[in-house]
Amino acid sequence: MRRHVAVACLFCGLLVTAVNAASEADEYGLELDDTLPEEVLPPLEERSHYWFNDLTSESQWAKPGYEYTDPGSGKVYYMDPDTKETSWEKPDSLKWTAVEDIEAKTTYYHNEATGVSQWEKPAMFAWRLVAVEDGDPPREDGDEEL
Repeated sequence: MRRHVAVACLFCGLLVTAVNAASEADEYGLELDDTLPEEVLPPLEERSHYWFNDLTSESQWAKPGYEYTDPGSGKVYYMDPDTKETSWEKPDSLKWTAVEDIEAKTTYYHNEATGVSQWEKPAMFAWRLVAVEDGDPPREDGDEEL
């Protein structure tokens, strides 16, 4: 069960081909479940904050995450934020680092896999907590407004 996924990197304009987790899973006799663990959230009326992404305008109740632990093996796996595919190897889209430029007194971002450096914040760095009363919280199907 080897899946190849072609990923167009929005930040660097490259087409990256990644082998999904199956190759490494076969090596260790593991199988990666493509479902992600659910964060247990309080009832809607008790929630005081939600997560908002300033670049994508996405909002969600659960804390954004891209790194998970497989409960069966204890092994770390990743979710690619662009494709939503899971894999045992960290995808290039998650290899961004924030770097402080002391002379310019600002931050730039560097992707160690692609070698790209840029001033624009990658989407994975753009999440922030927003108080429910200060914004437009996400709605869930069947939920009433707060």
